[in-house]
Amino acid sequence: MSSGTGFALLVARDMRRFTNAGKPGRRWRMGYGVAGLLALIVLATYESTQHTITLSTIGPVWAISYYIPVISFGFAMSLVLNEWRQNTVGWWLTLPLPRIQLTLAKCLAAVGKAARVSLWTFIAVTILGFYTSFLSTHSLDWASALSFLVAGFRWTLFLLCLCPLTSSLGIMFGTIRQSRWRPALPVVWIAWVMGWVVWSSHHPHWHMGRLIGLRHGSMTAEEMVHLVIDLVASWILAALLTWIAAYLLERQTDL
Repeated sequence: MSSGTGFALLVARDMRRFTNAGKPGRRWRMGYGVAGLLALIVLATYESTQHTITLSTIGPVWAISYYIPVISFGFAMSLVLNEWRQNTVGWWLTLPLPRIQLTLAKCLAAVGKAARVSLWTFIAVTILGFYTSFLSTHSLDWASALSFLVAGFRWTLFLLCLCPLTSSLGIMFGTIRQSRWRPALPVVWIAWVMGWVVWSSHHPHWHMGRLIGLRHGSMTAEEMVHLVIDLVASWILAALLTWIAAYLLERQTDL
């Protein structure tokens, strides 16, 4: 089996993990998800009967997708830590693949999981938005519907572009937790949060309203260029974090 085939199989394996329907935790998560969806439907039904709601006014509802980069971090960290929890770390680290491919496979799997959640979120918000608008106005403006979908697509795509960074961060944090660098974990976390706050405060073009073209106006060409540069820089940083995780697995991890 070639290295590329082994790498692809490893990504597929990690994307399928923890999807067994028989797990009690999965049943509870599905139950909470269904309960949350029903609560949103009830709230949307009530609001649409009390107020006039159109798709052009509920664009900010896409902010619900803010959690996507966060869960990609959680997915990535869990994929690493569960190798130790499930006693498969020995098998994982003895695979005939370089350490960088082991960490990269988990990063890509976490991004894939986040993309899958993003798709379901996009579909759910679209249906809920159309339902609320139609129930409130008894009609559907197709121009507003298209604008609503484009705004959601742009926002979701932007969040997915952040997932390589947050996933690689989750891989690194999970690896640090199992390495001899574990005492430094709080310091690394504080440094990362402070760096993110400083970075975002100096990049106003990351504002949601400008990204999806609502209220604050559409992005200018210059802002779009800066945004692309920022995203490419985040992918380079993601590659660096993935390499650091691979180094920790190779040199600083005690099995």
